[in-house]
Amino acid sequence: MTDHASIMTAVYVPSGRHARMSAEMRAAQFASFAALTGYDEMVEESERLTERRCALFDDEILELNRSLRSLADGGKGQLVTVLYFQPDAFKAGGEYKTKTGIVKKVDEVNGLLIFEDRETVRIEDIVEIA
Repeated sequence: MTDHASIMTAVYVPSGRHARMSAEMRAAQFASFAALTGYDEMVEESERLTERRCALFDDEILELNRSLRSLADGGKGQLVTVLYFQPDAFKAGGEYKTKTGIVKKVDEVNGLLIFEDRETVRIEDIVEIA
């Protein structure tokens, strides 16, 4: 039978040979054994916010089509500012961006608005042209 009073509790006894290791150094010893590699990146990604894409009204679509037709028919070399929605590559939603530049071409076959600096915007993502 065990006498509960005689059970000793563990007590830390410092080594006489080695200096006490800092908590950071102790943690570094086990860093290579991290079971959840990539966990921090996953948490950061889940916290990153995206916007929902808003639908355009019929009159906004008509105005946008008029502006695109005007650019396609002779707006090359014109300075424009385009508001467009860029879908997120990793999660639902995306973000609205603005691009200002000189139009080189409206590529109706591939659905692209091409600027002189070689940047492109997908026509289906355009919300407004000014």
